[in-house]
Amino acid sequence: PLGHYSMLSANILVIVVNKRKLGKLPVPRKWADLLEPIYKKSLVMRGQDGFFCSGVILPFYASYGVEGVKAMTRTVSAGLHPSEMVEAINKNSPDAAPFYIMPLFFAMRLTNPESYQIVYPEEGAVISPVIMLLKKELSAESASVAEFIASAEMGQFCADAGFPSVRADVDNHL
Repeated sequence: PLGHYSMLSANILVIVVNKRKLGKLPVPRKWADLLEPIYKKSLVMRGQDGFFCSGVILPFYASYGVEGVKAMTRTVSAGLHPSEMVEAINKNSPDAAPFYIMPLFFAMRLTNPESYQIVYPEEGAVISPVIMLLKKELSAESASVAEFIASAEMGQFCADAGFPSVRADVDNHL
């Protein structure tokens, strides 16, 4: 409200279904579906060494409370960087999972469209804002860089890469 932050684009988190590992599991249509016991140890999300992405955990906590987070711990089988998720799906790794929560940017890097499905959950994708914070006293050089980052050209570049822009003059392909 005070103009200290500008949201430039959104990092959209979606569910990616690895069809080659799906078996008899139903495709989740809602985030809450992933909390069901049938999905035990079938999900990979961003994380490593006991740390998992707060960009996923916090929305689950907000929507489903502590019990939802506990249920999520039963569903998650591993934590990986999204680039590792893409590699596991693309190479059909033996230890690949049926489901992944990953940014749309990475999901767009998947090959073999017949082997995966991107699911935008019914209640909406989780988004993390991509923001810019500027110092009050900007040099002319910093101001021109900030103006470029907030421009329609950069907004379109981000949208084309899977990070939808908040600019009305950008085609987000959604």
